[in-house]
Amino acid sequence: MEVYFDQAQLSPEGAEVFVDVSFGAIELYIPRHWNVENNVHASLVGVEEARRFNNASENSPKLTLTGNVSLGGLEINYI
Repeated sequence: MEVYFDQAQLSPEGAEVFVDVSFGAIELYIPRHWNVENNVHASLVGVEEARRFNNASENSPKLTLTGNVSLGGLEINYI
């Protein structure tokens, strides 16, 4: 599954995305100017962040990733 956030606008308080992946994979495409806090718990898998260039400032929107990934994969791409 692929989820694109390039057309999303976060509130000033930010947003939280909960992921729950088992025996599968998900790819998130997140604007590179957002601050991302990755709190996803991974069990027997990898969580990969690809193409991260720190274009986020202190005032940039904050996206918090939470949830669980087991026997699958989570890939975070910055666009």
